[in-house]
Amino acid sequence: MRVPAALICFVALMACGRGSEDTSKSEGVSAKAAAALTPSSVRVESGPHWFAASRELEMSGDNLPDTLLVVAEGRHVDSLVVHLSAIVGGDTILLTAWDAAYMLIDPPDSARALGPSREAYVRSQLASTLDEARVAPFTGAPVLTTWPQLSADPTCGEEEPDCLLAAIASAAGTAIHEDADDAWKLAVVADLARPGRLALTFSYGYESTESHVWSPFAKKFFLAFSCC
Repeated sequence: MRVPAALICFVALMACGRGSEDTSKSEGVSAKAAAALTPSSVRVESGPHWFAASRELEMSGDNLPDTLLVVAEGRHVDSLVVHLSAIVGGDTILLTAWDAAYMLIDPPDSARALGPSREAYVRSQLASTLDEARVAPFTGAPVLTTWPQLSADPTCGEEEPDCLLAAIASAAGTAIHEDADDAWKLAVVADLARPGRLALTFSYGYESTESHVWSPFAKKFFLAFSCC
């Protein structure tokens, strides 16, 4: 998750926007207006959220439709908190989150001032995150017989397993698996190495890209790649 990068840039963004006021008459999302900016594969939801949209996408490898969901909460376009989640088997699983500042680091000229143009730009960015998400076969699981010693700052590159292993190690410490040992971790690695496992890749915010892999054994997504 790239929220820390967003926070670093927040001060610079606020300096650019200081002195302007949000002149929008509506703080809630208009499903009809947003639909005009939204790709056909994305369904805009009505409701109390500033923006909410979903897309059916098979992410778990069981040939059943899952749902990718993005929800932006907040009163103004420049103070939103966005959550991207996957709904698999009826369970909603948070994949990542970011704030509005991360989408507005280097916007087009039309979106630099508060108002309808900025709102339209942010909504189109959120819809694009859903529409451009892709699923592909996952082949990056490492082959392990013993659990390795991981670095404190795991590498999340495509050719490096450390990011994935760190995600598995973190999951082993959750309440569901609080007594899990290396055997559970190795079982997850073996599960992710089986044919049919899928990697969900999406981009969001200013320039972040992540890949998450679903493990039917653990019933969780694991972060396999994160960049920029």
